[in-house]
Amino acid sequence: MREVCRKLTVLMVAVTLAGLWGAPAAQAAKTWKIGAILSTTGYYAALGGPERDAITALAGIINKQGGILGRKIQVIFEDDEGVPAKSAMLAKKLIYQDKVIGIIGPSFTAGAMAAGPVCEQAKIPMVFMTPTKKVWKGKKFIFHVTPSSNLDAVVIAGWLADKLKVKRVALLHGPSQYDMIVARLVARQVKKNPKLTLVTQEKWSKGDKDMTPYLLKIRRKKPEAIVIGGSAFGPAVAVRNMRDLKMNIPIICTSGTAQRRFLELGGKAVNGVYVTSRLVYGNPLPEEKMIFKVIRQMYKVDPSSFHANGWDAMLVMAEAIKRGKGVPTKMRDAIEGLKNFKGAIGTYNMSPQDHNGLTTEAVVMLQIKNQNWSVAK
Repeated sequence: MREVCRKLTVLMVAVTLAGLWGAPAAQAAKTWKIGAILSTTGYYAALGGPERDAITALAGIINKQGGILGRKIQVIFEDDEGVPAKSAMLAKKLIYQDKVIGIIGPSFTAGAMAAGPVCEQAKIPMVFMTPTKKVWKGKKFIFHVTPSSNLDAVVIAGWLADKLKVKRVALLHGPSQYDMIVARLVARQVKKNPKLTLVTQEKWSKGDKDMTPYLLKIRRKKPEAIVIGGSAFGPAVAVRNMRDLKMNIPIICTSGTAQRRFLELGGKAVNGVYVTSRLVYGNPLPEEKMIFKVIRQMYKVDPSSFHANGWDAMLVMAEAIKRGKGVPTKMRDAIEGLKNFKGAIGTYNMSPQDHNGLTTEAVVMLQIKNQNWSVAK
């Protein structure tokens, strides 16, 4: 969190959070109400849980230092259980019943697609945490803090061609909205690269617990590498099946896989797998050091890409409150006007044409070694 930081108390780590607070104590009784729609149970719980933890941690730090403009942040958490209809319902509840001035989330693409129009109609800024550009296209109040799936795809195609130096590429992906979007973008980038050829593409079905039939079809096409698009469960199964089939070709998984659950489900089979990520492991960048220290201290784990999602969403929302003085329309303008704003994921340069503001510099390629993350070389 780079410029918005001040020293933590002894209970936290020494950091800086300059500029977010320090206004009159007379206002301290009031709070800034923020809603957070996360999938803390259900299919996407591995995403929503870390996001909730990071939002809680950063909001706590800000409040310990006096809040924003003299008022503390009150985060009202809601669990949509990974159900899009519930995401929309909770957005209405937070806006019209709880009177929030901004919403963080949802955690998954279909949920963001459902909640976005509610926030747009109510003119309440929403900062969501999936890499899907489609959610904010044509909207004024919707923003996202994760590298778009297209940036993911650009990095993957470049890695295949320039680092792995392969030509024949296969693509395997799941059926969720995120899986489908990222697969389409990866396929497009592979086809655009003159050094690469997409030899086949397969999609598993919801509930599949064995990817062998798809992998046998892929193997017949003799790919030199495979890209797997999905979240933790499907890719972990696919990697284990590939090891059983002795398919010893490079594997790249998309950013939805950059979570601890993938390591746990895949076991030793995931060693050697490449995964796109939002954080640098082993030697965090200066902008990332705070999130590593805080999450390690509070939760006894290394932060995942999904911790980074929650952290930067809270960071952007806090800056919007400060610049917009808690007025939702002015907060919207503040987010769209962010320039060179540094978060744990990357540097945000928002505009009316770009409600994400990140570049490929925000995407890191990791390789799993000893069932842990390391920066790929």
